[in-house]
Amino acid sequence: RDVERSRGLGDVYKRQLYEAFVKLLREELGSGYTAWLYQLGVEMGRNAYKSHKEVIQSEDVDKIVKFAEALFTQIGFGKLRVRSLDIESKRALVRVYNSFECELFKGSNTPSSYLIKGMLKGWFSCLFKADIKINEIKCIAKGDPYCEFEIKSEA
Repeated sequence: RDVERSRGLGDVYKRQLYEAFVKLLREELGSGYTAWLYQLGVEMGRNAYKSHKEVIQSEDVDKIVKFAEALFTQIGFGKLRVRSLDIESKRALVRVYNSFECELFKGSNTPSSYLIKGMLKGWFSCLFKADIKINEIKCIAKGDPYCEFEIKSEA
């Protein structure tokens, strides 16, 4: 029971931190901040991919993806699911359920993933060893049940 209570308090505390980091600063600083969040996310994603490979100590893409999904959820960013992945054509379809970032902007009717979108761009650009395009086609902030991203090589 105490564990459940502390986990609930941790979730509340985490949400308050995320809200201050993402929502309040975004409202205060505007579009420049969203661009900064995106670029921060790209660097975070690149670094995460490199560290995931080191931890897994394998080139097995399935193992690396499963580790990334589990860690993303454990950290509290949301529930990451790679729905499809084609290494050869350098394409992926990714969903994020309960995105901490977009949950803060529910009802805005605007795609609101900047940090997570950047993280996915950085991570998948390392996986594909290519520059990629990423498009958020569904978003919790717009009323969709999850955020969904199409990822493909720019080439």
